[in-house]
Amino acid sequence: PYGVYESQELHPTHFVWKVPGDVLDKMGAEEATCVMRIRYNVSSGDYDNWKTTSLFNGDNAKLPTNPTADFIGFSHDSDVSTDFSLKLSVDSSKVGHTFEDRSHTFLIRRKPSSGECKGASIHNLNVKGRRGDAVQVYPSVPYDFSPSELAVWEGDCVHFQWTGSDANPLE
Repeated sequence: PYGVYESQELHPTHFVWKVPGDVLDKMGAEEATCVMRIRYNVSSGDYDNWKTTSLFNGDNAKLPTNPTADFIGFSHDSDVSTDFSLKLSVDSSKVGHTFEDRSHTFLIRRKPSSGECKGASIHNLNVKGRRGDAVQVYPSVPYDFSPSELAVWEGDCVHFQWTGSDANPLE
């Protein structure tokens, strides 16, 4: 099974991916290097994401770049010294979203053809975070397993992967 799962019961948003079984067969290989490029755009509720289109670009922008205006109504045409024209320093192309781009390289290998894991389902159990408590590692998270809950059947195999170090640069 695969798909994007929204955070439920305070679990982080995650993606479950089952490696396609025919990848190595199609390549005629025992293992292959895979590069996964993850790009995501987190948009806020600043604008209606479904109704705000390219029609609102340029002069029609809901929030133009570096707008200057009397936002609070203090302009007095008769006395220039009391004008309160304010300028908002903003690049409207960057308002309301955060864009990230991450690339990861890993190996895809055939399932074992002998031993206890022959023909078994193999589950990945990894770690995330850094050593320390929540305050020490902020904005990261303290060490935890990913997934934090893993249900396996008798006869399944678990592939443990541990990365990182036993040091915190803040100590």
